Amino acid sequence: MSQSRFMTDGKPGHQAPPPEHSHEKKPEKAKKTGMDAYVLLALGLLLFMIGGHFNNAPLAGQHKLLVATPQMPMKELQKTVIFMAGHNKTQAYGIVINKPGVKGAPGYGGPLEKDKVYALHSLDVRLPETQVLQDVEIGFVEGQAGVDKLKSAKTKPLWCIVVRGYTGWGAGQVEQEISAGNWEFVEFDRNAITSTPSVKLWDVAKKLPKFQLTH
Repeated sequence: MSQSRFMTDGKPGHQAPPPEHSHEKKPEKAKKTGMDAYVLLALGLLLFMIGGHFNNAPLAGQHKLLVATPQMPMKELQKTVIFMAGHNKTQAYGIVINKPGVKGAPGYGGPLEKDKVYALHSLDVRLPETQVLQDVEIGFVEGQAGVDKLKSAKTKPLWCIVVRGYTGWGAGQVEQEISAGNWEFVEFDRNAITSTPSVKLWDVAKKLPKFQLTH
């Protein structure tokens, strides 16, 4: 941030005599200039916060399902169903929900940060660590400690998915892949998703109502 530079009247060696009572007026001028600087700083911070708010505001894909189309060219992503945990102007991220682990081990959530654990679960059980996603009526838990509490709770949730890792995209990337025909958004149907075995989830998800992103 640049500093304000103050100019004085007159030239070196030929400075104009100060006006009467200048010792009272100069502090007022300096005070006013300082207040102007604070106002500009406050406006700058406000604009920065507003810009950040709009960049981080959820877009329509948040808490929807991202389903691989039959035309998906990447073999490892074919028949993949992803719950979109977040979607805004700067990024999109979610967890794969139809690739379970073997013998109770966490499933495959995505290629990023595979050391991290996440869980989606029904709201018949709620922990302090549970983030309640009101619009889709499910719970989200992030981190090993919270997932361990969920798994060791006396009362288990009727439906629960635990995965390692997540899938993420940069700004505009998921929209580009949708335009290319690799993915499509569908509505999250809680009853359909929680009552369907993971091996049949793609077949069920691709028949759910499509959701078109608006630009």
